[in-house]
Amino acid sequence: MKRWIFLALLLSLPGCLLWPPSTPAMVADDNAADRYTANGSTTAFAYNFKVFTTSDIEVVVDSTVMTLTTHYTVSGAGDASGGTVTFLTAPANNAIVTLLRKQPASQLSDYVPNEAFPANRIEKDLDKLVMQVQQLREEVDRALKFAKLSALVDQSVDEPTVGAFARGKSGGGIDWATPTNAGALSSPVAVADGGTGATSASTARTNLGVTDPVVGVWTPSVGGSATYSAQTGTYVKLGTQVTVKCNLVINSIGTGSTTSISGLPFTVSGIAGEGAVRFVDLSQNVVYVIAHAAASGTTVILQSLTAAGVSIGSNAIIGNGTSITFTLTYTAA
Repeated sequence: MKRWIFLALLLSLPGCLLWPPSTPAMVADDNAADRYTANGSTTAFAYNFKVFTTSDIEVVVDSTVMTLTTHYTVSGAGDASGGTVTFLTAPANNAIVTLLRKQPASQLSDYVPNEAFPANRIEKDLDKLVMQVQQLREEVDRALKFAKLSALVDQSVDEPTVGAFARGKSGGGIDWATPTNAGALSSPVAVADGGTGATSASTARTNLGVTDPVVGVWTPSVGGSATYSAQTGTYVKLGTQVTVKCNLVINSIGTGSTTSISGLPFTVSGIAGEGAVRFVDLSQNVVYVIAHAAASGTTVILQSLTAAGVSIGSNAIIGNGTSITFTLTYTAA
């Protein structure tokens, strides 16, 4: 009999452990933030996180915080999957609509000693703690942070200064530096200040010591009584650097030179110049030919290596029907 009375009393106790528990309403892992780009006509925007009351959402359009009931209404408070924020007037086209959880940082539950186990109240308070953690995580994710490999800690940031830019300061931390006005540069910028001191390309080259290129023609010749089927030459002179081209086809060599071509447009300095030669119908077999602008003169010597030779030299290779074409660059005296 006593056992039955005890069991009846046990079953009548509020919150008895034998009583079926309520279904838990868990909080999903979420940053509790939704962002949209408005189109100027849509007024309803979904939020995909749980809130307990309609005031637990912060609504921001671009950078302006909206006011509940004045600018929008909220449905779905208490639903685990979220709900809808409905604007009274559609946000402007391309405006950024941001919906954030705004869980109050307070704890208003009052737990009475020896009361029945308040499962729903405890679960709700734990849910609020998780929501506050998610809210902080969302804010921290938008903050500037050091890389994970960084060992820097306790880095302070000075009070910001309007118009200044942040910089790392000696000893650690961040301060604010104000740009110095260097004044206006004159136009054109002087050479001493890194400019050209000119408003035209030719004047700029003169001011910088770079002369305009000189383009012209010259007449290559082997001298003597030689006659030619083609006898043309061109040059480009930039400063003291001269690049010449020659196209020479001998008709009859006569008493002309068999080793050199004269007539360069400018005297070669003490530094000789050389270039490769394209040749046809030389008077003897050679492996290759080089056009050598001899120093302190206006003559190009054709230096070649015969098939049987062991060193390059001035071999007699120009004859009747010989064709010589070359390009070379040299420094004028």
